Amino acid sequence: MANPLPAGQTLLSYYRSERHLDDVAEFLRSILNPEASPESRANDQYWLTRIAETVADPGYAP
Repeated sequence: MANPLPAGQTLLSYYRSERHLDDVAEFLRSILNPEASPESRANDQYWLTRIAETVADPGYAP
């Protein structure tokens, strides 16, 4: 079993994960918006991919 994180690190990890979820929801909302420009969609897809790569990294500690 992994060592527990210090309380401050646990809170930081929680808020970082929450922020990622908020960002994912906003990027998806923008991508699915029928009025969004192709450039806007491409930009949002880029950042959505970056978040996915970050949380998929084995070194990512939520």
